Amino acid sequence: MRHNILITGGTGQVGRRLVLSLLDCGDTVFVVSRDLSRVHQLFGDKVIGIQGDPTTSGKWQEAVDGTDAVIHLAGESVANHRWNPSIKAAIRSSRVDSTLNVCNAIVQARRRPRVFVSASAIGWYGTTPDSGCDESAPCATDFLAQVCREWESSSTDICESGVVRVIIRVGIVLERNFGALAELVKPIKFCVGGPLAGGQFFMSWIHCEDLCKLFLHALNVPSSSIFNGVSPLAVRNHALVAGIAQRLHRIAILPTPYWALRLFVGEFARYLCASQNVIPKATLESGFSFKYPEINMALAQLLGGK
Repeated sequence: MRHNILITGGTGQVGRRLVLSLLDCGDTVFVVSRDLSRVHQLFGDKVIGIQGDPTTSGKWQEAVDGTDAVIHLAGESVANHRWNPSIKAAIRSSRVDSTLNVCNAIVQARRRPRVFVSASAIGWYGTTPDSGCDESAPCATDFLAQVCREWESSSTDICESGVVRVIIRVGIVLERNFGALAELVKPIKFCVGGPLAGGQFFMSWIHCEDLCKLFLHALNVPSSSIFNGVSPLAVRNHALVAGIAQRLHRIAILPTPYWALRLFVGEFARYLCASQNVIPKATLESGFSFKYPEINMALAQLLGGK
């Protein structure tokens, strides 16, 4: 059945792939963006572009009325800029204020969507025990965890309106040309890469294809849920680096100490090296299956090699 689906953050790393998947399903996709030229560049006339900034109330909110689902992905990257008070305020506002505006539009719509699916992040958990934690674990107290808490709390009211609310706490997304994997690959290609800060910390990751598949899965769950968007098997940083090096036929023996990371990226280094073994218990119990549950499978598909 063809559905009308509105998406924010549709031109981002995850959003682009998700929009294309929705189009492949035959859905009509509305993309809210501050830059309609970017929407046209990526999707041509296959989507309906809507001018708007989700952090600000505006006419774009009218487009929510009559949709079958809303997917909310908008959010300022936490890794693109060295943090200062204004960057941290933008990180918060792009998540919290935008969610409030999207949810206000849903509540006020004459015909509300059946489901609201929103990204969140595994930053919710802070540093985890090596034994891992699942969706039931409490929120940590650091900056990113509290942003996640406000982010998720901003959408709780829509449940009273009869809308199914699904939160996906996203981990490190692995995609060949974007994000964490691309940044790890660069130095390893030139044999100047290695483990970060000793390499013992856990990284909870997900293949970009599996994450897109999880958002599609969330559109059809019967009741409000919170899912961890991570593979079932976290990997230690040194093992991930070694796996990348093997695929690229390189060596990766030049470690980057924590002090150097702190000098280069500032406060974000603390989060970059936080050990997170996050388990997708509720995700699996909902019937979702991962195509790439193990890191070597994911790296083989993304990087090739033997």
